[in-house]
Amino acid sequence: MVAAILAGCPFLSINYASKHEDLLASLGLADAGINPGEASADAIMAAFENRDSFDWVTAHQRLGEFRDFQKSESTRFIADIGGKVKV
Repeated sequence: MVAAILAGCPFLSINYASKHEDLLASLGLADAGINPGEASADAIMAAFENRDSFDWVTAHQRLGEFRDFQKSESTRFIADIGGKVKV
């Protein structure tokens, strides 16, 4: 799922854990996943037929925001521990 998102490849996630639903929702792709009990040939075919409905602009914008946040937090963390850790 993560590789497909990063590559902009349509997919159907079988959300067997809440982490899948959380990731999809955080990127605006909540409709790209189903619960295991909903998985069927018809659901897979419907996902394939609707593969052009992904909002990749929003998803990749959110990924960029997460990346920027991670970079700023890591910079802050390193500055905060500067001199406190011996290498």
